[in-house]
Amino acid sequence: MILRAAFLAGLVAAGAALPTAKPTLDDCDAQARDHPKELSSYLCYWLAARRLQAWDDAARRLDARLAIDPSNHLVELYLGLIEADVRHPRAKDLLDRAANGLVAEKSYTGAVYALLSIVYYHQILGNIPAADEALVRAQSAAEASRDPMLLARLDYEQARQAYLKADFGRAWAFISKAETEVTPEAPFDLRTGVPGTLGTVCWALGRYRDSLSYFEKQAAMFHDAGNVYLESHALYNMAVLADTLKGADGVSPREARALAKRAFDTAVAAGNDATANDARVLLAQDPSLDPNVGIAHLETVIRTARDPVNVCDALRILALLKLRADPRHPEVAIGFADKAIALARESGEPQEIALGTVAKMNLRWETGPEEAAIADSLAALEAVEKIRDLQRDELVGARWFARQSATYYQASGRILESLQGRGSPERLELAFSIAERMRARALLDSLDAARVTAVHARAAPHAAERDALLEQIARTQKQLVQGTRTAGEKASLLHEIDTLESREAALRDELARADPRVAALRRPAIPTLAEIRSLLAPDEALLAFQLSTRRVDENYAWPTGGSWVFVITRESAEALPLAEVDALENEIDVWIGTFPRRDGLERMGAGRLYDDLVKDALADLPAGIRRLVVVPDRELHRLPFDALAAGPDSEPLGARFEISIAPSATIWARWRRSQPTPPPEGALALADPAMPSDGEPALLRQAAPWVEGLRLGPLPQARSEARRLARLLGGRCRLREGPYASEHWLKHASLANYGVVVLATHAVLDEEHPERSAVLLAAGSKEEDGLLQPREIADLSLDGRLVVLSSCSSASGTVLRGEGVVGLARAFFEAGARAVVASLWPMRDEEAAAVAGDFYRHLSLGESVSRALAGA
Repeated sequence: MILRAAFLAGLVAAGAALPTAKPTLDDCDAQARDHPKELSSYLCYWLAARRLQAWDDAARRLDARLAIDPSNHLVELYLGLIEADVRHPRAKDLLDRAANGLVAEKSYTGAVYALLSIVYYHQILGNIPAADEALVRAQSAAEASRDPMLLARLDYEQARQAYLKADFGRAWAFISKAETEVTPEAPFDLRTGVPGTLGTVCWALGRYRDSLSYFEKQAAMFHDAGNVYLESHALYNMAVLADTLKGADGVSPREARALAKRAFDTAVAAGNDATANDARVLLAQDPSLDPNVGIAHLETVIRTARDPVNVCDALRILALLKLRADPRHPEVAIGFADKAIALARESGEPQEIALGTVAKMNLRWETGPEEAAIADSLAALEAVEKIRDLQRDELVGARWFARQSATYYQASGRILESLQGRGSPERLELAFSIAERMRARALLDSLDAARVTAVHARAAPHAAERDALLEQIARTQKQLVQGTRTAGEKASLLHEIDTLESREAALRDELARADPRVAALRRPAIPTLAEIRSLLAPDEALLAFQLSTRRVDENYAWPTGGSWVFVITRESAEALPLAEVDALENEIDVWIGTFPRRDGLERMGAGRLYDDLVKDALADLPAGIRRLVVVPDRELHRLPFDALAAGPDSEPLGARFEISIAPSATIWARWRRSQPTPPPEGALALADPAMPSDGEPALLRQAAPWVEGLRLGPLPQARSEARRLARLLGGRCRLREGPYASEHWLKHASLANYGVVVLATHAVLDEEHPERSAVLLAAGSKEEDGLLQPREIADLSLDGRLVVLSSCSSASGTVLRGEGVVGLARAFFEAGARAVVASLWPMRDEEAAAVAGDFYRHLSLGESVSRALAGA
C-alpha cells in the first residue's frame, strides 16, 4: 500500500464566506447571484458536488451561468474542476480557457488556481510532463502576483509534483520550504495540505513515526473544521502507517485494523468514495478477515474506482488472495498482476509499476516455472532501480532504496535456495550479482562521480551559493548551543537547520549533475565471480554476507530470502546458509552490550557468533588463507569480526587473520584494480582540539545541537598518541594540537604532503540524521562551528590517503539495509581516502592510545594497514 497525497487546489480562505458549513447547490446559486465576481462563489459548487456526489447537477447549473456570462472565467475554472473529477473530456478545454482568460486579465489569484487545476487534471490522467508545463506557467503567475501565499502554494505544489515523479529528495526540499512560509492566516487548504504532504514524503523516506505524527495533526485540523470528507482521507493515511508499524513501536495489529475500519466508515459516511476504496484495499489484506470478504472488497474497488493507483493496488492484492484461494490455477493470479502492471504503465505511475513487478516476481516463485521467476525477478529489480535513479539526494536515495532491499533479498535468496543439492555456476553468479546490485549503491554513485568530475570545484556555478549555505548552517548550529534555549526556540532552530540542509543537498546535486558524465553513472558494472577470484591473492578470501529471514514476512506475505554468506577464494566460490536473521541480531545486541565490560562474558557470545557466522565458511577455506575481506550486511556492520573466537580460550579471529571490511565486493574490486599514485610519506595529526571551558559559551560542550547534555572533556592521551606518531616519523609528521587543531585550518590547508591523516578527537553520531554526525575540532574562525560534518568531509582532497579516526564509535552510524553504514567513515571514502581506520565501539582514552601507538609503529615499518592492525 502507498499513501495518498490529496489534491486540494482551489480551497481558498474565502471558504469562510460560504453561506453554510455544508452548502447545498441552492446555497451556491444564491452566493453566485449575490457575489458574481468572487472566487468563493464558484468554489461552493465544487465543494457541494464532492460532498453530495452531485457532479451532474452542479455542472448543469454552472453551464447555465456560463451561458448567461460566457466571459466569466471563474465559472469555467470550477466547471472544469467538476468535470475533471468525473474524467469528462471537456475538462481540459474549460480549464485552459479559464487559465488563459485570467492570465490575460492579470487576475493572478484565479490564474494560479486555474493553472494548478490543469496540473491536477494532468496528474489524475498520469500525464506528468504536461503537468510540469502547467506548473511552470503557474509559477510565473504566482511570481507576477508577489503574493507570499501564492508563492508558498507553488512550493507546496512543486513538492507534490516531485512526489508523484518519485523524486523524494526534491519533494522534501520544497515542502520543507513551504512549511516555513505558511502562516496561521494562510488558506485552510494550504495549512492542512502542508502537514499532509510532509507526512507523505516522510513515509516515502521511511520516517514512519514522523509521517504518522503529521497525519495525526492533519486529521485533527479537519476534524476541528468539521470537514469529515477530508478527515477520512487523513485517517486512511494513518491506517496505512499503523499497518506498516504494527507489531512495533506500540502499534498492535488490532489497533491497525481498528484504524482501517474507522477510515472506511468515516469515508462512507462522508461520501468520499475514493478514500472508501483505498480503505477497502487495506481491509482486504487483514489476515483475520474471511478471504471471500476481502475478494469482494477488491472487486468493488476494481469496478468502481476512478483512480488508477487505487485499481492497481486492488489488482495486486487480489492476485495474492486468488492464489491462496485456488493454488491449482496460478495463471489467474498472474493475470491480475499483469493487469496491475499494464495499468500502472498506462498511467505513468513508477511506484505502482515497481510494486506490480515485485508482486508478480513473488507469485512466480510460488507457482513457477523457475525460469519465469528469474526473469520476473530481474524485471522487478529494473523497476525498483528506475525509481532509485530518480533520487537526486544521496541519503534520500539510500533511505528509499533500503526499504526496497527485500526485493533483492527475495530474488537472491530464492535463487540460492533453488541451488541447494545441485550445482549451477550460472545461478550462483546470478544470485551474487543481485546481492551486489543492492550493496552500497549510493556510496558507489558518489565514488563514481568523484572519479569523473570535480563535483564541488570552486569555479562551478552555484559553488559560492553553497558555501554561503554551509556558513548559514554553521551559524544556526552555533545559535542552538550557545546560551539557554526554550523548547520552542530549539524546535525552530532545528527546523531551520533541516530546511538549510535540504537546500544544500539540492544544490550539491545540481553541482554534481553539471557534468553530463555523472548521469551515466547510475548503473555500475558488477564484477563477476571469476573477476573477484582473479583479484584475490592466493592467501586471501572474501566473505560477503546477506541477512534476511526464511519465514513468511507478514508485511510482504512471501518468504524473504534467508541469510547467506558467499565464500570466495582464488580457487572457488560457494554460498552457505546462515541462521535466521532475528536470532543473529539478538546475539549481536547481547554481545555488544557485554563487550565494553571486558569481564569475560563477551567471550561466550563471541563463540556463539563465530559458530553462526563464520565457522562453516572458515572450515571450507583452503590451507594458507591468512587474509579475510569481509563484506557485512545489516547488523553485521556493528560487529567487530576481529574479536570473534571459536571458544573462550581460543585466539580471536583478528589474531589468525588480517581482516579488512569493504562496503561491497564491487567497491573492493575497484579499489583492488586501481593503481593509485604512492601516497606521500608525511603524516598530519590533529589532536585534542581545544574545547570551551566551563566559563565559555557551550559551543561544543554538548557535542552537537541534537545531543542533549553530552559533556566532553580533554583527551590528554590523544596528544600522547599523536606525539608518538611524530616521534616515529620525525620531521615527516606535522602535529597540530589544542586551538591549532581547527576545522578552519583543515578545510583550507593543502594535504598534498600527507599520506596519513590522523584525527585524534571526539566524534558524535546522529543516527536519525547521519548528515549531522561530526568530528569535533576547534572552530578556528568565526565562520566555523567546530563540527566537521559529512558534507564538509566529502569536500576534502584525500585521494589515496589513509585516514585514522581515533575517536569512540567513529566507524558507526546509521545502518541502512543494502547500503550499509552512513556515517563519518563513509564521508572520508567519498573524499577519496583509500582506507579508513576507525572504532566500532566506545573506547577508553588509554586503550585508544595503546592500540594506536602500536598500529603506528607497525605502519612506520612499511606494513599494510590490515597487517599493522593485526599486529597492534
